[in-house]
Amino acid sequence: MRVSRTPGRQNPHWRRPRLPYCLRHPGRQVSCRPDDELRPVVMPGCPVGKHALNTSLLAWKRWLARARPRRLAPRLIAAVVLVGVALALLSTALQLYGDYRSELRTIDEEFAQIERTTLDALANSVWSYNETQIRLTLNGLMQLRDVAHVEVKANSERFEAGQRVKERAIRRGFELHEPSRPALSIGTLTVEASLDGVYRRLLDRGLVILAAESAKAFLIALVILVLVNRWITRHLETMAGYTREMSLDRLGREPLRLQRTGRRGDELDQVAAALNDMSRELGRELARRTAADAERERLFAAYEHNRWLLQAIIDNTPAAIFVRDHESRFLLVNRSYREFFTGGVDVVGKTLEEVFPHDQAESYLLADQRTLRADSYVQTEVEVTNAQGLRAYMAQRFPLKRSDGEMFAVGCVATDITERKASEERIRYLAQYDVLTGLPNRTVFRDRVSQAIAQAQRSGAQVAVMFLDLDHFKNVNDSLGHETGDELLKSAAQRLRNCLRAGDTAARLGGDEFVICLPTLSEAQHAISIAEKVLDALRQPFSLDGNELHVRGSLGISLYPGDGIDADSLMRAADAAMYHAKEKGRDSFRFFTAELNQAAQRRLEVANRLYEALQRGEFVMHYQPKIELSTGRIFGAEALIRWPQPGGGFIGPNEFIRVAEETGLIAPLGEWILRESCAEAARWHARGHEGVTVAVNLSPQQLLRPGFPEMAQRVLAETGLPPQSLELEITEGVLMAKTAENASALDSLAAMGIGLAIDDFGTGYSSLAYLQRFPINVLKIDRSFTDGLGSDAGDTAIVTAIIAMAHSLRLHVVAEGVETAEQALFLKSHGCEAAQGYHFSKAIAPDQFIKLLDSGLPMRIAPLIPAPAEAGSVK
Repeated sequence: MRVSRTPGRQNPHWRRPRLPYCLRHPGRQVSCRPDDELRPVVMPGCPVGKHALNTSLLAWKRWLARARPRRLAPRLIAAVVLVGVALALLSTALQLYGDYRSELRTIDEEFAQIERTTLDALANSVWSYNETQIRLTLNGLMQLRDVAHVEVKANSERFEAGQRVKERAIRRGFELHEPSRPALSIGTLTVEASLDGVYRRLLDRGLVILAAESAKAFLIALVILVLVNRWITRHLETMAGYTREMSLDRLGREPLRLQRTGRRGDELDQVAAALNDMSRELGRELARRTAADAERERLFAAYEHNRWLLQAIIDNTPAAIFVRDHESRFLLVNRSYREFFTGGVDVVGKTLEEVFPHDQAESYLLADQRTLRADSYVQTEVEVTNAQGLRAYMAQRFPLKRSDGEMFAVGCVATDITERKASEERIRYLAQYDVLTGLPNRTVFRDRVSQAIAQAQRSGAQVAVMFLDLDHFKNVNDSLGHETGDELLKSAAQRLRNCLRAGDTAARLGGDEFVICLPTLSEAQHAISIAEKVLDALRQPFSLDGNELHVRGSLGISLYPGDGIDADSLMRAADAAMYHAKEKGRDSFRFFTAELNQAAQRRLEVANRLYEALQRGEFVMHYQPKIELSTGRIFGAEALIRWPQPGGGFIGPNEFIRVAEETGLIAPLGEWILRESCAEAARWHARGHEGVTVAVNLSPQQLLRPGFPEMAQRVLAETGLPPQSLELEITEGVLMAKTAENASALDSLAAMGIGLAIDDFGTGYSSLAYLQRFPINVLKIDRSFTDGLGSDAGDTAIVTAIIAMAHSLRLHVVAEGVETAEQALFLKSHGCEAAQGYHFSKAIAPDQFIKLLDSGLPMRIAPLIPAPAEAGSVK
């Protein structure tokens, strides 16, 4: 095809059909070449005569004679065969799909059989660690038809049979539960069923079905071919021959006649009649229609090119674009607009009312009218609900004008800003609210308190700030997991909301700490009512994931203007009051006082200095002798930490140990105490005092910390102290929390040979069950009971009962705080084996203790060694 340019139009995209050579040069006796385009058309401006048309038709005839005919019968049989094969494939696919679903149901039934018949027996085998039975069970599962691999995981052990299937497999996992406690998972069973066997069976069945259906389709096609060839094809060949011999000179003169017996008048006769009619009309219409069609094709091709070019540009624009005329009829839309607003439906030519609901169409129409009146672009931000939900768009509408300046339509470019709006909203939310509970955060709370203070200054009212901390919340996280802890915080936050008045604010600072602002209080009694309501709400059980949790809270209250004049000072005062409530037994509230302020300042000062003191090695250890009452012999000592101060004196452990626990420094500090005490005891042994033991107090956080038994074993190995010479003192409260973890840690320590003692026995959760459950060796009678010996009948009875109970449980008894000879004699006479206290000696420096050991003097009923009041030990 060569390019021919229309005069006056330089359009490189328009190609005029190339005429045969005989038509381009009428009057010449030449034949058409096969490479010419054979179109019997007359182009405008081409002087074609009758002789030229006859010559063209002759060229057509000769070329068609040389062309290899394409017969209908082979294509018909091919179509029938293809349709038959397609139907056979469809039928085969449907049957195979049904078989495939049946195979999958069989595999599911195998999994169900495993769950019904095997899980309980396998759980028993795993619980009893019967490896032989486990492997027999796995080998039994491998006998199932499609099972390729089975695996059991229990703690750190894994048992498997078969080979893993990387592809085309169905994997199912089953939880194994402890037989006596079904809620406790002890492992998992994973079963893999290979689909290779399923596919092989389906392939065999599919080939058989497909072969049978294909053969059936082929036989039907042969029968159809014979009938079509006899009744239709031979007459069509006659029509084709007549058409090949058709020329302009013969049009309408020699009608087509079919050689058929009988008079049928069917479709073939109708086609023959139509061909005869066509030959009569073709000559009259050919020239006129050919010229009109050629011009129409040229114009349409140019229009289609321009329209395609414009549509391609706007369709590849991410913004939604449309153009509407004065009658709100769509003239143009792009792909983005169709996808976002009309569900992919083309709306060109339709009006707004035909596309959108009435209210929505009215709003769009008003926007178009405002744009036309503005005579310039108008930018608006709109929200639209479409298939993707609620979306936000930045829309720019502008009027479209003709060359004469008249406005004829409105165009719009709408950019999707939904994600940007959502991000902005999310950022604003995160900056002001707690993600977990939905409560305001610290920033918003400080602002609310500041607003309440400003209002109170004008009205003369009071403002209350409450600081709430959930008691023992860490135990929930450690025992039930952080997910349950998060759900507990959400429920607690909702209960706080329900307790407050309109205008009050509750916020979460982090962890389990909440703050509440009560503005415009006329008297402090109103704050007490809210505090009691909050604590009562927390006392109600929390039902979370099948667990019923009992949680309490400690609450501190500060008041404006007495306890502070700004938000930060009120929050610090409420925080100090909350800690005071915890010290007084928890599950209560306390108001802020001047003494609490001093204590809070002191605690802050200690916390700031504690880390540096540990790094610089400012701490020292003192040792208080433990006396065997029957002989007066020193058989051990309790290690007590001291923090010397530059100006003289010590900071007692009761003051800084709690701060160390709150700041997380208890772990390195406790390890230093244990290492220093064991090293000092090793020095005693090196001087010949092998029988002297050292007792070290443990913080609950130390024992609950993972890896503590391993750390203790490492310290003993590094210092060379035998485990039998170390005794660890714990409180009864430690035995109440996380029983399973504590039992494991204590059993590990006892297995090493380390002695275990219950310190301050009788002041906590005394229970014979704990004494029997844990490997305890020693009970230490608290000094609060020792002080009343001989003067208080109740203390005397308690001490006597503790000694008798310990002996019945085969435990040793050590009495603390013995300060008089009478107390020592009473304890000795009632069977108490050992004691410690100022009656024998205060806690003394390491060098003094070694001198005391070297003296070898028994300490019976010795005179009291004067000493200042003891600050306590690491508890």
